[in-house]
Amino acid sequence: FGAPRQQVEGSTLRVALADDGHYWVSGTVNGVEARFLIDSGASFTALSEDLAHKAGLAMDPMRMAILHTANGTVNAGRSSIAELAV
Repeated sequence: FGAPRQQVEGSTLRVALADDGHYWVSGTVNGVEARFLIDSGASFTALSEDLAHKAGLAMDPMRMAILHTANGTVNAGRSSIAELAV
């Protein structure tokens, strides 16, 4: 995929369309580097289990969610992020 192509102009973030037809940005979750796919129709910010662990996110087993995605239904843990930066 290569590095995301994003550019800040004042208070505007411009993101170029990647070769794969998606919009990707670099960011951090609680200071841990991450790469995000921009999905303007998403209801949640989804992270891989590995990234959530590296970012120190604690999953609450009493707050599980069932998400219906284009690729099917998945179980997801819920947590709160102290800092999300792009």
